[in-house]
Amino acid sequence: MDRHFLIGEVADLLGVSRDTLRIYEEEGLISPKRDENGYRIYSERDIYYLIGVRFYRDSSIPAESIRELINAGDAEDMLSIIKKKLREEEREIIRHERNVEHLKLMAEYFGERSSRGFTRGAMPEAFRMSEIREDFFDTVKDYFDFGRENGDMLFCYLNTEFDIRAGKRPVRSYLELSGQEIEALGLSDRIMDKNALSAMDCIKLTVCSPVPYPEEEHIDSVINYAVSEGIRLKGTVYAHSMYHLIENGEHLHMVEIYAPVD
Repeated sequence: MDRHFLIGEVADLLGVSRDTLRIYEEEGLISPKRDENGYRIYSERDIYYLIGVRFYRDSSIPAESIRELINAGDAEDMLSIIKKKLREEEREIIRHERNVEHLKLMAEYFGERSSRGFTRGAMPEAFRMSEIREDFFDTVKDYFDFGRENGDMLFCYLNTEFDIRAGKRPVRSYLELSGQEIEALGLSDRIMDKNALSAMDCIKLTVCSPVPYPEEEHIDSVINYAVSEGIRLKGTVYAHSMYHLIENGEHLHMVEIYAPVD
């Protein structure tokens, strides 16, 4: 004989509150029967069903998606829903990785001031995601325009290039994104140049600037360091606007500078 349970018994069994079970009902995820007194009555089958609902909810799958899974007509429908959720989770992973990166950079900036300085290493591989602009502010407008069109484009970094043979002001700017993030976000069709931006050997310096690109003094410091170390630079210096921070009430941009070595 099929056993039946009151809402309190089901809540205790599943380790959720009665309100949670009522919300599941409001969201259309479960429809318990009522007895003659109007009390909710849950069957064994309802319990088994709720195990699945609890699993999907613990996996951060919203009620709407769970209803889609429940009503999926066949394996193809199910696969489509799962892939959609997978892309959403991959976006969250990127978002969390960015947050961790941001916090680490801020911790390094505020907690390890004595260790700041020049290092040598590779410039992270990335792809250009927008037109090349001579005016940096046009790239800023691209960033927000693309973000309104597709929110995932807001993951892009603002990149500037300096030709140190011609001056110390930005000569080109554009949006960029790593290949791994492009794949996870499904933005391959937005790549403007299939040739990745990369450099194996660079002088690297992280600075804070009142604008989202290095000031002349920052470029000067890179050039002077290279000269002092007898290092020959190729001529183009790249800068990635990473994150925003506030120090002593001043709004600053954390910028990574990469100067490829000849």
